[in-house]
Amino acid sequence: MLKELETLSNDVIGCFENSISALVNKDHILAEKVASNIAKVIEDEKELMYGMRESKNSTAIKFILEDIRRTAEYSSDIIEVVINETIQNIITEK
Repeated sequence: MLKELETLSNDVIGCFENSISALVNKDHILAEKVASNIAKVIEDEKELMYGMRESKNSTAIKFILEDIRRTAEYSSDIIEVVINETIQNIITEK
């Protein structure tokens, strides 16, 4: 479980960093890639949350998973800003 939490945590940190990079660079292509990664992180978080057994550490693990999900959602919000700010460029490119 610890290894899965570490992997998921690293994945969500990567999503967050890439969402900030997409925002700073106004890169809608990177934003779309990050959005896909965010969806995977959220799905993996749900699987871990629902597949977990009750134990003395389960409450702490659930808090960690909730923080991971929240970070993914914040990243998603940033990606939405990138898309909204660059939509005119996307439309005029086509």
